[in-house]
Amino acid sequence: MSEDFDFISAQNDDVSVSAYPSDGENGGRVWTYCMRVENNSGEPITLVKKELCATDENGRTNVSSEIGFNGELPDLNVGEYFEFEDNVQICGNSLAIYGYCTAVTAKGKELKIKLPVISLSSPEKISVLSVC
Repeated sequence: MSEDFDFISAQNDDVSVSAYPSDGENGGRVWTYCMRVENNSGEPITLVKKELCATDENGRTNVSSEIGFNGELPDLNVGEYFEFEDNVQICGNSLAIYGYCTAVTAKGKELKIKLPVISLSSPEKISVLSVC
C-alpha cells in the first residue's frame, strides 16, 4: 500500500482494516480505493465477503455485495494481512464508501468487520463556496 496517503483505520474483533483512496481514474466516474485487512486475533480467519455502499454528494447510492475479494477467499493466519485495490462506479464529484466484510474463523465463527469510511472527491470539480 502506498505511504503517500493518510490511512483511515477501523478495528473489530482483533481484525484491523486500513483504507485510503487511490489514484484511479475518476474522469469516467470510476473511483478507486485500497484496503488492507490484518488479522490480529488469536486464530486464523478466511475473508469470504464484502458489502460496500458508495453514496455521492447528491444522495445516489451504489450497493455491491461480492463473495470474495477480487476473486480470492484469502486465508489469514495470525499476524498476516491481505491488501486489495478495487473500484466503484458512480456519477458524482465526491462520494463516501462504507460497509463491511465478513470473515470466518478456523472454529467457524462468523465475524462482521466494519470498514472505515473512505471519502473521495474530484479535484477538477470541487466547488468553492464564498461567504460574504
